[in-house]
Amino acid sequence: MIKNFLIINCTGKNDSIGLRIDNNFFIQQFQTNIKNNETLVDNILRFLKKNNAKIDKDFSIIVNIGPGSFSTIRSSLAVAKGIK
Repeated sequence: MIKNFLIINCTGKNDSIGLRIDNNFFIQQFQTNIKNNETLVDNILRFLKKNNAKIDKDFSIIVNIGPGSFSTIRSSLAVAKGIK
């Protein structure tokens, strides 16, 4: 069972990230659609730091793969691979 994880939902509509740490769940909605990988990475890193998340070998990253904008989903997958 996955205990701690980050969810990246950047399908082009209602973009958000979610975080589960020690049975606490946090969600951050984006004000605008993410068009830039750097913006997405900055938002994720700030969100993780704000909620004191530790990324280790037991931490999982989940990406919503659609339906939605191909380019933003591809960016989300690239960011997730980079973080992991």
